[in-house]
Amino acid sequence: MSNSQIIVGLEIGTSKVCVAVGEVSENQVVNIIGLGQAKSRGVRKGEIIDVALAEEDVRNAIVEAEQVADVEIRSVFLGVTGSHIRGFNNTGVHPVVSADREITTTDIQDVIKNAKAINLPTDHSVVHVIRQHFRVDGQDGVLNPEGMLGAKIEVDVHVVSGRYNRLQNPIRLVSGLHLEVENISFSALASSLAILSTEQKELGTLVIDLGAGVTEYAVYSAGVIKHTGVLAVGGDHVFHSISSYAPSPLQVMETPWIQWTVLLPRSIDGPEFGAIRTAGPRALTALGMTSGFTHMEWFQRDDGSIAISEVAARPPGAQITSLISYAHDFDFYRAWAEASVFERFEPPERVFAAGAAYLRGQGDGAVVSVEGIEEIQQELGDLVVEAKIPRVGQAKASGYEGEGYVILRHPDTAVVAEGLEQIVSRLQVRLGHQGD
Repeated sequence: MSNSQIIVGLEIGTSKVCVAVGEVSENQVVNIIGLGQAKSRGVRKGEIIDVALAEEDVRNAIVEAEQVADVEIRSVFLGVTGSHIRGFNNTGVHPVVSADREITTTDIQDVIKNAKAINLPTDHSVVHVIRQHFRVDGQDGVLNPEGMLGAKIEVDVHVVSGRYNRLQNPIRLVSGLHLEVENISFSALASSLAILSTEQKELGTLVIDLGAGVTEYAVYSAGVIKHTGVLAVGGDHVFHSISSYAPSPLQVMETPWIQWTVLLPRSIDGPEFGAIRTAGPRALTALGMTSGFTHMEWFQRDDGSIAISEVAARPPGAQITSLISYAHDFDFYRAWAEASVFERFEPPERVFAAGAAYLRGQGDGAVVSVEGIEEIQQELGDLVVEAKIPRVGQAKASGYEGEGYVILRHPDTAVVAEGLEQIVSRLQVRLGHQGD
């Protein structure tokens, strides 16, 4: 079997390395004759972070593919991805200067050359320039302008570019295995060409490739590619916050009058939180969580193991998102929107401890008095960053949060914990009926 009959595709992904070996028939049909796969350990968000590990994984996948296909692989077409990849459209313009204004092959080549003259940042390199449509004297949708008459010819192209050094990293890795890289291809483009029919491209199709570390997409309309891109947040655990209830949520729900607290310690790196730091991300991976915030409730059993009882694809309620904002001196409501819409999030540093005391009335009816508020305000006023104090006449709350709350913040966790205990033990909300 000659080398000219064999083509090989290689993709170095976040979770696995894949190799496909194809045999090209005389009528240019590709038949897959071998596949190789290996777990990927040196890649994060589609880009190499440990060359030695990634090289070993690629070698293993190549060897497996060679064994299955019974060929020796000497060159590959390499799929590339990463957050640095950008897709955009560009236009080239060329005047038709011949006396009869007939558009020739030379004119077509020149206008495409002009479209490729792209002003990129110095550290960027072009991966693809894909022709879309021509225009002749403003006439849109021209597929082949050769032989037409016109004074000006334009061409629209779709450009895929990426940072040169980051594109070179996988190329150099493959070359180090004594394999030639025949060409590189943006992975989403390769996926779309493999699965879409001509009709689907004409009708308009969005192709989404959900990976372990990145999500790539390609948009087709009127038979040509219109847009490509990479979302490099999805599927990767980048931030967590841990809070403690006192008493437990079950006790709070079973005892309607008890006042309770939530504490966000300044440090959550201790061994007491080790189990949930490991289990939490695994649970989100199993559930297929991509980009956004989640609220997870968990319990520690007597033997030290944990049980996750609830996972919601939203930030937590009961003022906990506000507590996270105060603990990090950062607007987490805005961060949630940006992560969900723009796939953008920069984890902030936790610089404070924060906590909330939830005020729940004793009795039935409306609020008739709030006792101890003056003393608490005098002693803890410097710690208070937000408060909702129950008002006389206010109806009894229907939810477990109660009639009000007080949020404290301080760099020292012990100071916040003591302040919360003082509030729930000394501040009392009395309920009653008019005339009682």
